[in-house]
Amino acid sequence: MIKLGECRYKINKYIELKLEENETVIYINGKVFIQCKSLLKKYPYNRIEEIYNYNSIDEIYEESDNEDHEIFSDLSPEEEFFGHCSNLQVWLI
Repeated sequence: MIKLGECRYKINKYIELKLEENETVIYINGKVFIQCKSLLKKYPYNRIEEIYNYNSIDEIYEESDNEDHEIFSDLSPEEEFFGHCSNLQVWLI
């Protein structure tokens, strides 16, 4: 298990996450993976159909205006790091 303050977590021999300058960086085979950069915290139920118009959470974030950014994580960098690690760890199961 990851402890608060630690800065890296190896999912398997291909996937590693590091907390660098308060931002989670995902590495695939040692190269920075530039997708999946945001955690979706909540999405208004009355707008759920809009999700099907996007290919990724990153696309939702990029096209949202400042008011919509509240649907994304307001977690601390460490909490967001744990969230990313947890989400990717599911792929091993």
